[in-house]
This record gives sequence, C-alpha cells and structure tokens, in this order.
Amino acid sequence: MELPRNQSTTIKDAGILGAVQWQWQWWLDPPRAKGTAALLVPLTNVLTTATDSWHAVLYVAAILNIMAAGMAMLVLEPMRIRTMARA
Repeated sequence: MELPRNQSTTIKDAGILGAVQWQWQWWLDPPRAKGTAALLVPLTNVLTTATDSWHAVLYVAAILNIMAAGMAMLVLEPMRIRTMARA
C-alpha cells in the first residue's frame, strides 16, 4: 500500500499499515537532508574542535539563515514577479 504524495492526504487515510510503511520509508530516505548533513557535519566538527565551543557553529548557522532570507527577498521575489508578469 503506497501513500499518495499530495498534501490533503493524512496518515489516517492510509490506515495503520500505510502509516507504518510511510514512517519506515521516511526513516530510510529522509527528504533531502542527507546531502546537506553529509557536507556540513564534518565542517561543524572542525569548527567546534578549533574553537572548543558550539557558539561559532551556531553563529555560522544564524548568518546562513539570514543570508537565505535576504536572498529570498532580493533574488527570488523579483524573479517571481517577472515570471508572473510574463504569464
């Protein structure tokens, strides 16, 4: 039994067997986080070892989040506006 991937489907819709299968599939293949973790975990280990603290890692994470938000406003929003104007 395979769960449909649309947003309106809940785990209740598939029953217990479907819910267990969905959770197991998610555990085996979590959505897109594996690649990011594979790249960033070794870097955070080096940064933590070099500074003897997790503070630097958390500061870097906060800076990257701020940069992502800024890019969303400065890059993606104008792209969306141009695309919508063409349609």
